[in-house]
Amino acid sequence: MVELTTLSKYPFLNASKKYIKNNGPSIEELLDDPLYDRARLTGIDRLDNALETSDIGDRKIVTESDCIIELLSYPIARMIAVCIDDLFFRRRYALAEARHVYKNLINEKPTFLINIANEFKINVEHEKDSNKISIFFVDYLQNAPTRYKEWKMINRAMNNGFIDISHKDLARIIQESLRNRINIELDSKTCSKKVYDIFTSDIIRIKNLVAIQRKNYTEMPIGKLDIKILPPCMKNLLSSIQAGENVPHMGRFALVAFL
Repeated sequence: MVELTTLSKYPFLNASKKYIKNNGPSIEELLDDPLYDRARLTGIDRLDNALETSDIGDRKIVTESDCIIELLSYPIARMIAVCIDDLFFRRRYALAEARHVYKNLINEKPTFLINIANEFKINVEHEKDSNKISIFFVDYLQNAPTRYKEWKMINRAMNNGFIDISHKDLARIIQESLRNRINIELDSKTCSKKVYDIFTSDIIRIKNLVAIQRKNYTEMPIGKLDIKILPPCMKNLLSSIQAGENVPHMGRFALVAFL
């Protein structure tokens, strides 16, 4: 059984979801019950930190209650992020969650990372005797931040389709996979009226802060081209880059070619 402290650090795991399902409150209780006021405030704190620092922030986790609050704040933050209804912010939030997880993963044992990789259906191999880690090249290409020179496949050793990576590399690859997963999940959701009604003031406040950041970007000229007239696909790519995402090479090439 996974410890509660671990679940609170990795709320996206199947074990974390199972714990909430079996022991946690209903959605109605989570949104309405005064008992979970702190969880709701922590959920908002995750979003504020995401926008400000691209990390959901560190909170003091000492007691079992702290762990539960941290764990429950994750779905709350996601529900509010959907209601903010801004692509730039959703990308920023997903990146913040993933970056925070990376900071924790680099301090975990290799077997823990291997288990998460397996849960994410990332094909990795681990030789316990030598502690060697390798990843199938297709999974590497799908998840590695190959825009950086050190991540280019030409700079990596490959044997029988598997690329040698370090413990830190695997943590980074999981970060990218988690970011992509959160993006896909949030993009597929619609805002709940109840969530919007409960968090209206915070949703409007964060929207205004996002608008200020977006204005700073949109008023910045790119040669003779005004960003306001970019087609939706190009705006989407630009929003991803501005949010700090690892945009694939073809996406970056398409944007540069268009400009």
